[in-house]
Amino acid sequence: MMESSKSYGVVLSQPYSAHLHSPEDKYIDPYDKAPKAKEQVVWLIKRGDLIQSDEPKTGSIGFFRKFGLADSKTFITKFVAYGGPDYPQSFAKVPHGKFVCHFEYTEANMMKRKCKCWI
Repeated sequence: MMESSKSYGVVLSQPYSAHLHSPEDKYIDPYDKAPKAKEQVVWLIKRGDLIQSDEPKTGSIGFFRKFGLADSKTFITKFVAYGGPDYPQSFAKVPHGKFVCHFEYTEANMMKRKCKCWI
């Protein structure tokens, strides 16, 4: 067994909560007119999590995307790695965090995978 040397998460918008999110991250969603927090990180693997060396560590999260009739049907989901001791809620507060992988979705090919690296 080994400890994860970094934290890995997915960056997405979440329903805004004054208790959880920074006011700088708040915006009004144009589709449902509800307040949301932009670029929040959901940490799927945290630094120090024990990982069995012969088995993959997995995490999952469900999310959806809304499109207007005239909108481009392309969007990207970003994954981030971070070596710090804390787990910032907002990607803007992740010092030296880096995107390690992103998935590009298009109307023609809903899971066109474009990974740069996974370290």
